[in-house]
Amino acid sequence: MNALVLAATMAIAAVPAEVHAAPDPLFGDDPHAKAVLDCHADYARRFTKALTPVKGTPTEVATAAYASCAGEFEAFSKAVRAHAETSKDPKAFMDPDGFQREQVAKLREYAFAYTLDLYLRNTTTF
Repeated sequence: MNALVLAATMAIAAVPAEVHAAPDPLFGDDPHAKAVLDCHADYARRFTKALTPVKGTPTEVATAAYASCAGEFEAFSKAVRAHAETSKDPKAFMDPDGFQREQVAKLREYAFAYTLDLYLRNTTTF
């Protein structure tokens, strides 16, 4: 019986080595944006799985995630700037500073909502 349970557990756990998630609806396959969103998701998941009750509101968790993921945001910002300077998109290369500000603001707003959504989906029961 134990061998059967062990075999079933191993079969269930045997997931393909490379599982691809769908591209993000706003940032596609951008690895720097993905790093920011993954960081935010990890931050939110830590609070949803906390053994002691979280004292912060969902909004406070999402706000704190931004501070925790500052390094990932900085890497995204630098990558956006580099892209703007070499892009064939007139909007990007004509105003790299504006393009960078716009993309960083877009990701900041999206990451906040993304974190709230993840946190609430994992902590509320309706």
